[in-house]
Amino acid sequence: MKFVRVPKNQEINKQPSRTKKSKASPAEFSALAAMHMNLDTKKWAKSILQQNDRSGDDASIEKLMERCNEIWYVQQHRLETRIKRRIGRLGYEKFINRKSPTGKPVLLPRGKPLERLAEVRKQAVTEALKECLRTGASGGSRIEVQLTKTPSLVQYKSCSGENRDVYGGAYKGWAATVDIHRLTVPEDWRERVLKKGLDTAGGMLTLDAHPLERHGDIELFEAVWVQQGRGYSGTMNRGVIARFDGEVFHGENIEAAIKGVSRKVRARTPSQPKGPYHISIEQFVKRYSKYNHEVSIADAVDSGSCEYGILSWCHTVGIDPEDDAVPMSRILDAFQQSPRIEVRRAVLHSVKRNRRTLQKSL
Repeated sequence: MKFVRVPKNQEINKQPSRTKKSKASPAEFSALAAMHMNLDTKKWAKSILQQNDRSGDDASIEKLMERCNEIWYVQQHRLETRIKRRIGRLGYEKFINRKSPTGKPVLLPRGKPLERLAEVRKQAVTEALKECLRTGASGGSRIEVQLTKTPSLVQYKSCSGENRDVYGGAYKGWAATVDIHRLTVPEDWRERVLKKGLDTAGGMLTLDAHPLERHGDIELFEAVWVQQGRGYSGTMNRGVIARFDGEVFHGENIEAAIKGVSRKVRARTPSQPKGPYHISIEQFVKRYSKYNHEVSIADAVDSGSCEYGILSWCHTVGIDPEDDAVPMSRILDAFQQSPRIEVRRAVLHSVKRNRRTLQKSL
C-alpha cells in the first residue's frame, strides 16, 4: 500500500468510519515514520494513522512516535555504528558530534594546509625567541619569521621602530619604541633544532644546527645562534655547539667547544642532597648574600661558561660585560631575574677563590 504524507496542521476527518481500521504492521510503522521524521505531537500522529486508513488508538500512536525516535537516533549515530561494526570499538568518542563551548561549529583555521603548516612552524620559532631574547618594548614587539630551504640564508637582524598610537592625552602622538626581530630559519627547523633540544640551548636561540661527527660521548653541532645584546638587540654568531652529560658549550670551533664542555663537566661539584645546586633560588640567594666580595668574568669562564653565554646573560639582566668584576649583591639580584646554573657555578667559584685568597693573606 502506498502511504501519503500528512501535513502537521491538517484537520482529522471526524466522520465515523463504517469499517474498523486495522492496526499498522511494524513495516508500515517504519514507512510512516520515515515520511514524518519531525513528528512531535500525538495529535499529528493520530492524523497520520487515520489518513492512511490505520487505527489511531493510543497504542498505535505511541508505537509510531517511538519508531520515529529510533530512526532519528540511527541516522544521528550512523558514523559511530559503522566504526564499531568494522573495528569493534570507538576510539575517538569525544571528537564525534561535539559542539564547541560557545555552541558554534568548530572550523579549521583559514588558509590552505601548507599555509597553516608554515604558520605552525613560525609560531614554534617565535615562542623560542621570546624565551631567549628580550621583547616587549613600550610600543610593542614585532617578530617576522621567514622559512627557507637554503641553510646559507639563515640570518637574524634586530632593529627598532616607532609606534605613535600608544600614548594618549597630552602625550598623544608621541613615539613609542617598537623592538623588531627579523629572522630566517630552515623550513625544517623543528626537525633540525627543536626535536634535538637545541632551540634554547645555553639560554640562546639556535637558528640552525647541523650534526657533526661525535667526539667520544660529546655531541657536536655546527650551529647558528643568537645571543642577547644591549637593550632589545641580539647578535648572531656561527660556530660549534658541544653537548655532553647535560651540559652545553658554544665555541668558535670544534676544539674550543670540546674543551669548553669538558671543563664545564669537570667543574661540577658532586651531587649532594642539600648542596648549593639543589636548593631553591631564594635559599641560594639568602645563603650567599653574606659575602661582600666581587664576582668577575674570570670566575664565570673558569667555572665552564662560554663567552657567548656570559655576554648574553649580562645583557639580559642589565650588567655591563665590560666591568671586570661586579658586587656579589648585584649578581644575586640578577640571578633572581634570570636563574641559570652557570651563575651558581660562577658564584661558588668566586667564593672558593675568595677563601683561598684570605687563607694566603693570613
